Amino acid sequence: MGCIWWEQISKAKRFLGEITDCLLDGKSVLLTDPENIPWKHVMYEAVEDTLHSENAEYRLEQFYCPNEDPGMYLMEHYCKREKRASYRPGKTAAEFLAENEDIVLHQRYLWITNIPESQLASWCAFITEYNRCIPHGYPHAAFVLETTGRQVRCKSAKGICKLCFQEAIQSYDRFAFCAVVSADVAITEELRPYLAELAAIIGGKDLELCDICVRRGESLLKNCAETLQQLQQEEIRSDGSLHEVGACLEQLDTLLWEAQIKLIFPAIQKYISQFIHLHFEELAHALPITDAFDQVIDTPHDLEAGQLLRLVTCQKVSASSTEYADLKCCRDARNDLAHLSPVEFDKVKHILLLQK
Repeated sequence: MGCIWWEQISKAKRFLGEITDCLLDGKSVLLTDPENIPWKHVMYEAVEDTLHSENAEYRLEQFYCPNEDPGMYLMEHYCKREKRASYRPGKTAAEFLAENEDIVLHQRYLWITNIPESQLASWCAFITEYNRCIPHGYPHAAFVLETTGRQVRCKSAKGICKLCFQEAIQSYDRFAFCAVVSADVAITEELRPYLAELAAIIGGKDLELCDICVRRGESLLKNCAETLQQLQQEEIRSDGSLHEVGACLEQLDTLLWEAQIKLIFPAIQKYISQFIHLHFEELAHALPITDAFDQVIDTPHDLEAGQLLRLVTCQKVSASSTEYADLKCCRDARNDLAHLSPVEFDKVKHILLLQK
């Protein structure tokens, strides 16, 4: 599923492109909000493949943030021992590394992960000084700083581009992903948009959870709470961690309502419009009527589901038993949604199947 996200969703591809474009231009990247980036191993491999195809002389290497000072760490690991022997304390490590041509560092893209907020400033300061000291036109390293800090306070620096995953990816992109994944799920075609919408809303920023929810198919729609509890026990994220669904369960009614108001309410209104169009002459003869607020309704297009149902019940409008059941289902569902309550799945399915 990681390949679908990073290869088929346009905003995800653009995010990867921004990373690779910066590095190929010799700029470094400050990557924030990494905890919400899905399928990181796929993202890393995609970046590595692009960089290698565009610049085979450079290598991409990834490592966890060390405890040491950035300059000292890089000198230890990316500068030969005999070269390090010529280093004197009169210069900073950044100056020394920048001014020496024949060191491995200058042909590397270095991706440093899990940088705590307390160490981020020192990495930014090193890169800024290193870039300043590199002779114009000389090859030099570029960095990806993947920070774990939730509130990045590192000031913008020349040569460092700040990219935030959640600023690049919006709710529509998550829905688009769920819609693509749902294409391979065995489910009634009319339920597919609802499955994608509900999975996108439940998963939220966690795209790997969105993916799993979609693949649960109709079981998610029928028994949402049980399905979420089950997948928490059975599924793990690509990094080996467990999925957290506690918050989803706590606000499940709200999440269900949010998905339904987007799809079920328009479906109800569409059916009502079709019913009015089909029985327009009979409805026109049955009017005017007065609603619960003593407002006179004298045109069929102003009638609501409950009022239509009463006219059918009073036999002022002829309708089949099937039409009556459809109207009643729409009326009940509309009342639930109006009171901020989710609609039972059987009614949801009934209404969506009216769109055939």
